[in-house]
Amino acid sequence: MTLADDHIAPPASRQSASVDVEELLFQIDINQQGLDETALLLKAGDGGLYAAGEDLKRWRLKTPDVAALRHKDEAFYPLKSIMGLTYAADERNLTLAISVPAQAFMGASFDEMHKDRPVAVRPGIGGFLNYDLFAERASGQMHSSGLFELGFFNRFGVGTGNFLVDDSGSTRRFTRLDTAWVVDQPDKLTSIRIGDGINRAGMWGRAVRFGGIQYSTNFLTQPGLVTLPLQGVSGQAVLPSTVDVYVNNNLSSRRDVAPGPFSINNVPVVTGEGDVRVVVRDVMGREQVITQAFYASSNLLAKGLQDFSYELGTVRRDFGLASNDYGQWFAGVTHRKGLTDWFTAEVHSEVQATQQNIGVGGVLLAPPFGVVNVSVAASHSHNGTGNLATLGLESQSNIFNVGAHVQWASPHFAQLGLDPSMLAPRLLTSLNAGVVAGRYGSFGIAHVFADNRDNNKLQIVSLSYSVQLPRLGFLNIGVSKPLKGSAGAIAGVNWTLPLGNTMTASVAVTHQPGANEVVAQLQRGLPVGDGYGYSLQAGTATQDARLDLQNKVGTYNFEAASYHGQTGARANVSGGIALLDGGAHLSREITDSFAIVKVPGFANVGVYADNQLVGHTDANGEALLPRLRAYEKNPVSIEQADLPFDAKIGTLKMDAVPYYRSGILLEFPVTRSHGATLTIDLEDGAHLPAGALVSVTGQTEEFPVGHDGVVYLTGLSERNKLRATWLGRSCDITVPFAPGDDPLPDLGTFLCKGVQR
Repeated sequence: MTLADDHIAPPASRQSASVDVEELLFQIDINQQGLDETALLLKAGDGGLYAAGEDLKRWRLKTPDVAALRHKDEAFYPLKSIMGLTYAADERNLTLAISVPAQAFMGASFDEMHKDRPVAVRPGIGGFLNYDLFAERASGQMHSSGLFELGFFNRFGVGTGNFLVDDSGSTRRFTRLDTAWVVDQPDKLTSIRIGDGINRAGMWGRAVRFGGIQYSTNFLTQPGLVTLPLQGVSGQAVLPSTVDVYVNNNLSSRRDVAPGPFSINNVPVVTGEGDVRVVVRDVMGREQVITQAFYASSNLLAKGLQDFSYELGTVRRDFGLASNDYGQWFAGVTHRKGLTDWFTAEVHSEVQATQQNIGVGGVLLAPPFGVVNVSVAASHSHNGTGNLATLGLESQSNIFNVGAHVQWASPHFAQLGLDPSMLAPRLLTSLNAGVVAGRYGSFGIAHVFADNRDNNKLQIVSLSYSVQLPRLGFLNIGVSKPLKGSAGAIAGVNWTLPLGNTMTASVAVTHQPGANEVVAQLQRGLPVGDGYGYSLQAGTATQDARLDLQNKVGTYNFEAASYHGQTGARANVSGGIALLDGGAHLSREITDSFAIVKVPGFANVGVYADNQLVGHTDANGEALLPRLRAYEKNPVSIEQADLPFDAKIGTLKMDAVPYYRSGILLEFPVTRSHGATLTIDLEDGAHLPAGALVSVTGQTEEFPVGHDGVVYLTGLSERNKLRATWLGRSCDITVPFAPGDDPLPDLGTFLCKGVQR
């Protein structure tokens, strides 16, 4: 056989001259991968073996930069031209064992954060109502209030309104709190908010409430997205291997890799200082360890990622006291972008008719110090120009953590949230440091200083210590002391002892100038589902008892207290109503998204969310799930054992992926089979022969007849026409059926008349 150079190839892959070759079909294995596949190889006159270029690609081997041989319009390359490759050929058994170094393979890349993002289901039309009712009697006075939230949603967004009704006996007050319509755009990672909101303050601004419109980034619409820069590690494997990735000695992931170079990108890490350790273990049990240090901060954005907020509206005043008190118009811009994985830049500006400001800043990763943030800003108002500068440092490790922040401003610096009649604070500083000493606990110190230009400088230092006591719970000690003036120190000691999963006992001792107090408390928290909790508290000046009750439609609190001889009692009731698909469902407060589970016609079926029993279907086969995570997969399932014998089950598990504070329907494909047994006889008195087939008109399924003419049928309606066929014969029967509670009724004996051949 001759290899003919009948095609012109590029210079880099010029074909060799004609040679005599022999075709051989080998079973191939490479670096003990157990490929168990065959490939056609060419054996040249000098004994060298040639492999097809397509096979090299399939085996992930790099194509050598040598002349190719053409055979039947296919390029073949000499195996020995591949760097470091050796092989053992057994021509008698036609097996070929190839050994090749890792560098000869094409690299493989794995993304630890790559996951299929679930697509949220756009909701239909629905709504919800939350209520929180409070009543209190103390010192002979009665006071009651109610906090209400109304919600309405459709495929275009969700609107909410919060209202407060307060009745103190002599006066009754109605106050509107927040009202807004929110449109989430998960594909764009953004949200549009129309109504009441809070502006984005940036590194040096002040957050204020306003009424207007806001267009901003919303990373919560993609919960799996990690915004901070992540880590990447690389290595190589000669043999098939298992790669374990550890972050701070905690196993993060495990995967199998084929021989060759590999890289693992976007390894999720925790904030602060740490290390990523990769353990590569091959099939021979040999290990190699790759360690890489990192420093991660939530203040940094990954390269190319943007975070922004644009606002236009009027500043809201006296929130909670006045329903519609709005002030001056303003426009606000905040835009952050990760220019690199170690530097994030920011610009922030606020514009009003009477004052304007603009500032720039950045967050810089500066190991081994941690993260440094710097910003400068300038303003203009009727008082003149002003300037502001900030400097901050954040450093966190397994043992030490330090944080410091300094802000300086000139007297006439103007910004939202600062009364125009007031001078800007001259200097604001904060410093905190902590040490984690393992079983000896953790220590912390903090210092705060404020110079508000009013000759009343504030300066406070505080110390804290916390430790876990073996089998004796937790101990926390705190001391704070103003460093200016005659105010004394405030000190507190708190000891907490867990008593199982839901109960705790604690003792707190507090000292402040002129007063000391000791309070002991026994508390049982509410369970996730239905149940009760309580709190008993006794101290030198305080006695308090509280009972908490919870069921699927509400939470109830009752409390009686005494303080320095004054007694009082209060009660609190909270719950919600979900409106969807034309029905109303009572619930606890609906603070997240929700779903209506339908199993039509099946009552008292257990419903699970995240593998936890959360309720049972009602008489209509419906159940409400009030706490679902928006834009995430919420696994929902039903209990098969609660379904009757004749239930036809399409699936027992579904994933709910709702929009923010919206409801969706989850209808499980479960129906009754409407099955029954009956006996079929012929006109001559004999039973219908075993093996005959019976079909129901309108169905394609055929049902075999058993001994004594007995047959089991499903899919029956009130009146059914049956046809029986056997040995070329057939006859028809009409059978009535009345659905009942019996999962396997016996309809009796029917005569099959008019046998046809």
